[in-house]
Amino acid sequence: MKSTIEINYRQFINFEVAFKCTVYVYLMKLSDVVASVKVAMMDASQKASKRSLTVLGNRCKCKPGCSACCSRLIYINVAEALIIYSHLKDSGTWQKVRETAQSQYGLASSSSEIAWFNMNKACPVLDPETKKCRAYSVRPTSCSVHFVTSDPSLCDPWSTSAGNFESAGFPEIHAEFMETLSQILSGRGVLEFRLPLPAALLFAEKVQVQKGLTAEQIITFIAMETT
Repeated sequence: MKSTIEINYRQFINFEVAFKCTVYVYLMKLSDVVASVKVAMMDASQKASKRSLTVLGNRCKCKPGCSACCSRLIYINVAEALIIYSHLKDSGTWQKVRETAQSQYGLASSSSEIAWFNMNKACPVLDPETKKCRAYSVRPTSCSVHFVTSDPSLCDPWSTSAGNFESAGFPEIHAEFMETLSQILSGRGVLEFRLPLPAALLFAEKVQVQKGLTAEQIITFIAMETT
């Protein structure tokens, strides 16, 4: 007759093997899922750019180096963060972004979007010298669908310029993207988490999907981040 301890041990071993197999399958599919999210991001960006040209034309005042809107606190999910992180890593700009993200982490995680905007803190991905996005080609959809027809200086929360701020974004494109994103990420666990951009990028660095992780690393990672 088998002891209760032996039965429980066998059940634990079977569970551990099954769980590790599930993790390996998850990792194999992870890159494909992130790639699908990237396609959706690029599609939304292209739609917004085309809509801007056809609907707004010369009334659109957005231009390279115009970065006042980059003081907004953007929330993205881990899948989007992985895409941006990978771009920054490949371009060699991640360490600079990482330093700023780390300095903003605590405040970004505890501030409301309005409070953050009023503090006028620039996005960590923004190059402080050129005033251009270091990940423009894979920027969050919240950014790619945002346009204005007023003087760009009025986007600055500390602006003293005369005039009225006039937003001319395309929220319907963003809503369509979010619906697509929901379908792609349904049941994908950690990839669905939405975080302030600085925190999301630091979280993405831990995942390091392009390098691959062992089952043991994933198990430890999930345990640490969800407790």
